[in-house]
Amino acid sequence: MRLLLVMPAGGQTHSNVTPDRYKDLNIGLYPPLGLMYVAAYVQKYASHDVQILDMDAEGVGYAGLGAEIKKRHPDIVGIYMTSFTVYDSYRVAQETKKVDSQIAVVMGGPHVDIYAEETLDLPCVDYLVLGEGEITVTELLNALEKASNLSNVSSI
Repeated sequence: MRLLLVMPAGGQTHSNVTPDRYKDLNIGLYPPLGLMYVAAYVQKYASHDVQILDMDAEGVGYAGLGAEIKKRHPDIVGIYMTSFTVYDSYRVAQETKKVDSQIAVVMGGPHVDIYAEETLDLPCVDYLVLGEGEITVTELLNALEKASNLSNVSSI
């Protein structure tokens, strides 16, 4: 299976209490370590094709996201979600389903852990990964590939 892990663009990551002087600082980019851990684990313990799309680092905006998803042709898109990026994360899910409604959308991250039911109620979300995702994502990919029972997959 082809898995595309997406770190949404950070355009809305500042809160309304972030001082203006910090909003425009060019302090570089923080690598998406959580997604990198998941990718490394899947590649080590399974035979799935995994790619990471860090939208900010790769300069991919929402206007070009659909083309990027088409180019990478994933079976599953995993999206990192925090409470600060909830709108951006959901927009990635919407764009994914516009490209191909058969692509499974998986959400994970701190917001998902806290608001699991609310996140799963979003129309474009197919699965949630709760807690640490390395093992769970690998189990989910294996189960989906074999069309086996998902009840054996922990933390979804």
